[in-house]
Amino acid sequence: MSTQTMIKAMTHHQTLKAASNAAQGLDHSFFFGKWINTAADSKGFNQAEFFHNNGSLFMRVYGLDTTGKTTELGSVAVDVYSDTVNSLEGTKFAANFEFAQITVKMHGWVKQGVLVISTFNRYKENEEGHNYFAREFFYAAQSEA
Repeated sequence: MSTQTMIKAMTHHQTLKAASNAAQGLDHSFFFGKWINTAADSKGFNQAEFFHNNGSLFMRVYGLDTTGKTTELGSVAVDVYSDTVNSLEGTKFAANFEFAQITVKMHGWVKQGVLVISTFNRYKENEEGHNYFAREFFYAAQSEA
């Protein structure tokens, strides 16, 4: 591999990393707001909410407690990605959650107005359960005016 090709590859990687770390210059406004799971009794996340904090995109997730009541599970910064190196539209995201018994790595995107979230779930102790993959679908909540 030539030096010029290596520099191009490194520059490409640095561009993607910079864009994803703080959504720099990417329009990701269609993620904003609250999203509701299409499966009301989901054992995973039943709601997700995207918001800005100090110029970065964050995601807050909710689940059902043992009584069936919606409860906040946590919030994390979100990495935003575009479909191509030259695109300024942030169309995909990745986030990682650390819960007491499980680590959740997720990625998501909006397709035809539906937020699709894929999760890769890893139990910290094998006795709790087996690692698993899940995909869930969310619709945009109506704005309260």
